Amino acid sequence: MLRSTCALLLLGAASALSGPTRAGTLSGRCAAPGMCSGPMPGKQRDTVLPNEAVSDYDSTSTFVRSLIFSLTAAVNGIAGAVGYEETLATPSTADMAPISPSSLLMGLRDDYVERNYLWTGDIDSSLYAPDCVFTDPTLSFKGLDTFQRNVANLRPILNQFVPDGACELFSIELDEDTCEVCAKWRMFGTLRLPWRPRLDLTGRTNFKYASQRGGRVINYREQWDISAADALLQLVRPGGTN
Repeated sequence: MLRSTCALLLLGAASALSGPTRAGTLSGRCAAPGMCSGPMPGKQRDTVLPNEAVSDYDSTSTFVRSLIFSLTAAVNGIAGAVGYEETLATPSTADMAPISPSSLLMGLRDDYVERNYLWTGDIDSSLYAPDCVFTDPTLSFKGLDTFQRNVANLRPILNQFVPDGACELFSIELDEDTCEVCAKWRMFGTLRLPWRPRLDLTGRTNFKYASQRGGRVINYREQWDISAADALLQLVRPGGTN
């Protein structure tokens, strides 16, 4: 999610050259700046998602996927060239104790509620296998080290353009029969651009874990309730209107 969000922000910043459109933005309730609120694991809020997830990697057009990939690759290249890129060690799970499903559930909940990871990228890396596959509607890549490197490179962009990014965890549930944790969430924030566009997404994330990999996540798959193209359009709409 973090790579896609930063690419969206870069596109929004670039659109400042021509100015925003006249369309309005999505409305929604605001949480405290930089915070994520959520229920206890297995508990469902009264708030529910308005639609089933409608956007995933397979349904996103090749053009949009290529655009996001090119933008994020450019950021990573610039970060490496100017010395911003950090070298991060990926912890080996070979000698680490296995994680119980309930502990995994609590750890993933903390990523949302305590670390606001949809905006910060700050995850508990011990919950993931080193070769975990990360997929959202615009990007798919393999490797925990790749995720961590991207976070190091892209976090300054988020800090600059979305100082008050927040999220809300609607529910997070464990299904031991399918070895999955499913989280439903909303992330939102006003961008620090002249026309104050607002990014507001709801979606869900499925975390597939494997007992033979110490109970750690081997596949992260994220879906949104709007198309990737509609998410891009949010960045050229002026905020402050209904």
